[in-house]
Amino acid sequence: MRPRIHCDISRRFPSLASPMSVQHDIRFFADLPFRTVSGMAISPTVRLDMKRTTIAILILSCVCGYAFAQTPALYVPSTTSVAKELPPAAILTGSPPPEFRLPLFSSEQRAVTEPIVQRPRVGMNRPLLGDALKIGEWIKDAGGQVHWRLRIKAEGATGIRIHFAYFSVGSGKVWIHDGTGIDQVFGPYTGKGWFGDGEFWTEMVFGDFIDLEYSPEKPIEVLPFQITEIFQYWIGTLDKPAVSMDSIATDCFLDAVCYDNRPYIHSEALATVYLMMPDGFACTGTMINDRNSANSRYLLTAGHCINSESNARGLLVVFAYNTDSCIGNFAGWGYQLNPRRLPQVSGATLLKWSVHFGSSSGTLVFDAPDFAFLQLSQQPPAAFIYSGWSWPTNIGETLYSVSHPRNLPNAYARGLVTANLVDDFFLTSMVEGRADHGSSGSGIFDGNVHLRGVLSAGSNKANVSACTESSNEHSFTRFSSIYPQISQWLDKDSTSLDKTPPQLTITSHYDGQTVSGAPITLSGTGTDAGLGDSGISSVTVNGIRANADTSSSANTANWSRTFLLSNGANTITVIAKDNSSNQNATMVTITINLSIPPPPPTSTYHVFPQVVDGQSGGFSYISLITITNLTGVSASCSLSGLPVSRFTLEPIQTIPSNSTLVNGTSGKGFFTLYCSQPVQASLSYFSIGPDDTTFSMATVFSAPPITYATIPVFSGIGWRYGIAIANTNASTISVNLYLNTSKGQLMSTTVQIAGRSQYVGFVDQLLNLPSAAGLNIFEVTSASPFSVTALLFDGAVFTTIVPATRP
Repeated sequence: MRPRIHCDISRRFPSLASPMSVQHDIRFFADLPFRTVSGMAISPTVRLDMKRTTIAILILSCVCGYAFAQTPALYVPSTTSVAKELPPAAILTGSPPPEFRLPLFSSEQRAVTEPIVQRPRVGMNRPLLGDALKIGEWIKDAGGQVHWRLRIKAEGATGIRIHFAYFSVGSGKVWIHDGTGIDQVFGPYTGKGWFGDGEFWTEMVFGDFIDLEYSPEKPIEVLPFQITEIFQYWIGTLDKPAVSMDSIATDCFLDAVCYDNRPYIHSEALATVYLMMPDGFACTGTMINDRNSANSRYLLTAGHCINSESNARGLLVVFAYNTDSCIGNFAGWGYQLNPRRLPQVSGATLLKWSVHFGSSSGTLVFDAPDFAFLQLSQQPPAAFIYSGWSWPTNIGETLYSVSHPRNLPNAYARGLVTANLVDDFFLTSMVEGRADHGSSGSGIFDGNVHLRGVLSAGSNKANVSACTESSNEHSFTRFSSIYPQISQWLDKDSTSLDKTPPQLTITSHYDGQTVSGAPITLSGTGTDAGLGDSGISSVTVNGIRANADTSSSANTANWSRTFLLSNGANTITVIAKDNSSNQNATMVTITINLSIPPPPPTSTYHVFPQVVDGQSGGFSYISLITITNLTGVSASCSLSGLPVSRFTLEPIQTIPSNSTLVNGTSGKGFFTLYCSQPVQASLSYFSIGPDDTTFSMATVFSAPPITYATIPVFSGIGWRYGIAIANTNASTISVNLYLNTSKGQLMSTTVQIAGRSQYVGFVDQLLNLPSAAGLNIFEVTSASPFSVTALLFDGAVFTTIVPATRP
């Protein structure tokens, strides 16, 4: 409902005396009161006083005689907390996860200066080595569900964020937290992250380490994500944040909470946000309303703060960054602040941007507006306010600022407009409080919580505090110069908004279809015809853009994408978005089964992970390989893996039809057998005593390549279990070993096996077997194929153990 105007606007603003001017002022000034928005998981420390807020609305409604027919609803935080979905692995064990540690920054690294004016440095990106994730461990809960976890510690950090790449966890879940799994918890992150393309930054966990946990939707061996880098925040400590890297005067910066009894300051503070960019610098921003109060998550800041889409995607927006109670000014920064309570949103889309940098030192040129207009990736989990906006701004007018100078909590300042600077900027002199480096991008408001401008520049250098400057003048970009470039978003009529998703059809395949070829070409159509006629902006298949996936107005996009399937069931998600400002989306999910028929058995391949040979304690050990060809044709067979000299017969043999060949070995290691026909093969072990009598023997069969094996292990009765694992791949593989004890404990370790080699050892050498009698389960698993065999020893006597396996 439109507000009623019953004041003489021309009396307050003489320049608006003409009817057209009056209509202009009604449209852009009275229509846009501030708006409050409800969030979720509200921190109890973010408080709104109902009485004060009600008074604020009454005052704002009556300034200049405005009487709003419908007052925007205020949000009062609930006292009941919203339950978080907590990471399960954090509560499964009291021990911390394996830790990857990054050393302290050098003084040279910390001394890197800001090339762009007015942004203080608050941290730095640090690349994460590829081996970091290999340190993580898999643990198993009582229900058999596995979870992966890792701790990343950065010496000297006061906060850490993670940059994910190639993130594709499906319905699996990833969390980050502070080690408790309860306090600072962010996530779960699912699918391909909140941008849908597998690349995003997380929120910040305050402290010098961050715990990462992953619960897959089904057992896997290769992590479906990478971490390319972390962001290390280095400002202050958890209980007493520092103002900056150097000692600098801060007594002129006024705590905005001390002015909370002024309703417009209270509201402007709730519209102000603290911004941390992924390049290590900080600014201030303002949440601003659209004409229809559509809760559009719009954010306005300076263009020199956010000057690229990558900076926008990695942006961290911090809400309610204020003191808990009034401290006067920030002299000495002598109070306690717990940043763990601060609500955060990570990531935004850069909708519009403008700035002109000079040729040297990143100085601003005042011939183009300096602003960045963004839309946050998610709804903020906090109480906040969208500010209104209006113009004109007149010389001599009093305006109010809330910002984060020198990374401080909300700081208040009052200024007078002193001059107009060219077309797009005006000059304001602060007469109460100050702005400084870190205030860039902050809004300056009138007494009605209407945004008039965005802070672009000040007069002091980075190493000089505004408190010691004689000049307190600051340059602001006029909102009237910003508005024409963002009006398409702010002015969209709610009655004409396209809120209907497009039509998406898959024409090449159907749900539940079974195919026999691994690469398929999925194709279909997308259209917005009759559904808003906005056209198609994109079609993604499992997060990857399809070919020919766009169209205009009512036209059709005939999209397609070719990709590989995995053997078994494959879930495929296709998402089409239209070109409307709402980016309406339609999602279709189908399952395609890949069934590759096995080839006819024209040949065989056998792997024997261990050949025994040699002497120990007076006993001799030998092995015999038996190969039987029951086919109707001769089989050409070759043995490899051991030196030729270690075989009794030549390792390449032709075995006639319906014949058997026995070949002895005098080596140790593993070997493979390849025959041109489907032969049957086994390996016999013999233990010969000092008197040449056979003391023990066992026969093992070929061990096919697998990814999982398990054997029962009895403890406490003197038996030992030997395990031999062969890696026939050309490269090194990681093999995970687990022991589930009879008491419900889970132990694990990992071994690295070089290409075309083996690992041989006893289970009790790998993991600590319980001393008490009991039945335990030993598991072997890897993302890469391996072959395994096992023996049970009772003293010098041994027998075969046949592992249960899974391909």
